[in-house]
Amino acid sequence: MALLGTFRELSIGGVYLSPWLLIAIITILLSWLLADILNRLRWSRLFASPALVFLAMMAVNFVLIEFLLFGGYR
Repeated sequence: MALLGTFRELSIGGVYLSPWLLIAIITILLSWLLADILNRLRWSRLFASPALVFLAMMAVNFVLIEFLLFGGYR
C-alpha cells in the first residue's frame, strides 16, 4: 500500500510533472546528506572511488524511495 496514494503525475501550477521528478530530488538530497556524513566520519577514504559510491547510493536510494513512498513499480 502506497503512503501517498497512487497517482500518475504531479500537477504544479497546471504543469504536469512525473512523480519520478520528486523521487529524483529526494534521492539527490538524501545521497548528498549520506555522502556528507561519510566524509565527516572519514569513511569515504576507505573507498577507491567515492564518486562511484555516490552514484551507487543514488541508485539504491531511488529504488528504496520508489518502493517505500509510491508502492514500487507497476
